[in-house]
Amino acid sequence: MARRKINERNIRKLGKGATSYYVTVPIEVVRDLDWQKGQKLVVEVDARHKELIIRDWEK
Repeated sequence: MARRKINERNIRKLGKGATSYYVTVPIEVVRDLDWQKGQKLVVEVDARHKELIIRDWEK
């Protein structure tokens, strides 16, 4: 699989698993946010702007 050009680095595909959909996140983003494998995240939908908001889950 060829690497993406620099200006296309943040273009991602929507994938489908057995029971849900997924989008891969660039490793640079995961490292910058200091996320870990298995960490709980909150996914919110902004229907007005057609955006997903992903943030760290706080107890």
